[in-house]
Amino acid sequence: MQLLLALLLNLPAVLMYHQVDSHTPPDKIGRALTISPAQLSDELDYLESRHLRGVSVDDYLQANAAHHDTGDMVILTFDDGYADQYTDALPILLAHHAHATFFITTGNVGRRNHLTWNQIIRLQHDGMSIGGHSVQHVDLASLSPARQQFQIDGCLTALRDHGIDADTYAYPGGTFNRATEAILTKEPVALAFTTDPSHRLGMRPQFEIARLRVKDVTTMAAFQRFFTKLK
Repeated sequence: MQLLLALLLNLPAVLMYHQVDSHTPPDKIGRALTISPAQLSDELDYLESRHLRGVSVDDYLQANAAHHDTGDMVILTFDDGYADQYTDALPILLAHHAHATFFITTGNVGRRNHLTWNQIIRLQHDGMSIGGHSVQHVDLASLSPARQQFQIDGCLTALRDHGIDADTYAYPGGTFNRATEAILTKEPVALAFTTDPSHRLGMRPQFEIARLRVKDVTTMAAFQRFFTKLK
């Protein structure tokens, strides 16, 4: 437990992205979830200017296990498995020598505007890591333990069936409960992520990690202020 707490106390900042697209969606939710390729590139440029590295969750776990310094890391995460994460975000990440973790809702793989299995495998081949995000994008806390088990097990099994050993998880919408955490303790999941600090039970901190949501309205000044507070 002491080692786990030490790990969590040293956890880098974790950023949460969704869609990266030069076209602005017409609906309010779509706009909030979508940033432009230019915004992502500018944010990664800023991290580089601060001598910070954009890394995946797996990069962090491996560095921590090897007792390497993680003080210059910022963990990048992308939720839901949108197609533009491959077509638009991946080239920008590679150009900046950055890695990220992509949390996949497996029931949407291959559907319109979503990643295909081949693209997900290519993401992994290009140094990105893949995590679970349930079978359907549903509020886990609203489900019975049995339905939660289906969502979590089904997602991780689908990933494994495609050669992906996901060891991280993100809750759709950020919500979970004690049953969720009890299920994860029986899975090969090292860390699980919510959306903000209000979604915490204080039971298993490794499964209650908050992230900074990056939106279309996140100005560069606001982005910079966040990291100014960290250093």
